Amino acid sequence: MYRLLKTWLALAVALGAPATALAQADLIGGLGGVAGYGLGPVDGNDDGSEGPIQLGAAFPGGLNFFGQVHQQFWLNTNGNITFSGAVSAYTPVPFPVAARPMIAPFWGDVDTRGAGVPNGIWYAVEAPVNGQRGRVVVTWEEVGYYNAQTNKLNSFQLVLTDRSDVVAGDFDVEFRYNRCEWTTGDASNGVNGLGGTPAQVGFDAGDQQNFLQLDISRTPQVLEVCTSSNVDIPGIWRFQVRNGGVTVCGNGIIEGEETCDDGNGAAGDGCSADCTIEVDTDGDGLLDPADNCPLIPNADQADLDGDGQGDACDADDDGDGVPDVDDNCPLDVNADQADLDGDGAGDACDPDVDGDGVL
Repeated sequence: MYRLLKTWLALAVALGAPATALAQADLIGGLGGVAGYGLGPVDGNDDGSEGPIQLGAAFPGGLNFFGQVHQQFWLNTNGNITFSGAVSAYTPVPFPVAARPMIAPFWGDVDTRGAGVPNGIWYAVEAPVNGQRGRVVVTWEEVGYYNAQTNKLNSFQLVLTDRSDVVAGDFDVEFRYNRCEWTTGDASNGVNGLGGTPAQVGFDAGDQQNFLQLDISRTPQVLEVCTSSNVDIPGIWRFQVRNGGVTVCGNGIIEGEETCDDGNGAAGDGCSADCTIEVDTDGDGLLDPADNCPLIPNADQADLDGDGQGDACDADDDGDGVPDVDDNCPLDVNADQADLDGDGAGDACDPDVDGDGVL
């Protein structure tokens, strides 16, 4: 199975990557803190770590990573997180290698001691709220390389999202790459940020057996993570961890808990972005992910107030904050519910507002 995944990942890069690695995916912001990326920045350092950082707020039941459930992680400066202790290694060694389970969006010799740029590492552990699943977001913002060099900079994020709604301990992983300019620190035989032993991208179970890495890891082409993708969105790479194993929705191979895999990461085509079979529950000809009223037939998808919920199932069709059952003009905005003649029809929709018989 790993060989199939490995071949597909290499193909995704080969088909989608231009020669230069320009900025692509936006970094997720709005996470609080002085820069919008959550807690931090972590003190400027070389080969340091932050942790342990508790996962409980975002993942109350922990994360199942290759059969081990973890309640905390270490944020390592060198472009990765680990689950059973810190890792200071700066030159990436081919997986499987780490005695500590690792997720590495860009394992290379990051050095945040250089001045004059953000050169910061941040993290946010978010509890589920308002329908959003719990998640952890780790940000390396315009980080330099050893030895305190900032003439080339990289910006990338790691996002872990709770999917215990599938199976307890399941989660999704997203790598987001915004800026890719250097591959190698000076102590890894790099010169001016390039050459030597370039960075590595992937997953290591820490058992000397199970792993998944991009084929471009430890090659100059690793910069192409910024311009290629496995979900057709340049700079974004998505993976699923189901029952502890890493799967790739959209590679055309049904793995783990997937019930389908049509070779893309799109929803609304019969196979969802989570690789589960999509259905048309109400039988109106529209698959549920594309239906603004999935439980009530409404082929016309009418949505008067434009709130994304179809009129057929919208409890407040005109969006004035008054539920239809209490609204004296359910299709016309009239939050004040004014009714001059007291006939039960609000002035906003009453053809005879004063009730004198003259329209």
